[in-house]
Amino acid sequence: MGIEKNYTQTAEVYRLGNEESGYGQDYSLHLADVACHLQPLDDRYSEDIEGSFGKDFLMICGNVDIKEGDRVTVSDIEYRVTAVEVYTLGAIQHTELTIRTFNT
Repeated sequence: MGIEKNYTQTAEVYRLGNEESGYGQDYSLHLADVACHLQPLDDRYSEDIEGSFGKDFLMICGNVDIKEGDRVTVSDIEYRVTAVEVYTLGAIQHTELTIRTFNT
C-alpha cells in the first residue's frame, strides 16, 4: 500500500448544477466517501474580501474527479476548492487540492 495509508479522513464533494444539464444554482453531491488527508497550509487566517477571512488547507486524495469551484465537506466543515494538481509517480497518481474555509 502506498500513500493511501495516510488517507485517514473522508470527504464529500459537491458540484454546482446537475450532471444532466450542466446548469443550476445549487450544489449537489458529486462524490461521497473520498478517502483523503488534510493539513493546514498556514496557521493564520487571511482576508480575501473586506470582512471575509479564510484559511487554506492541503487535501491529498486519489485521482478523483474534483475541480476548482467544487465544495468539499470533511468532518462537517465546508471548504471551497481553489486549486487542483494531479501528480504521477511511476504508475501511482494522487491529487493535491488547495481548499479554503471562509469565515465572515
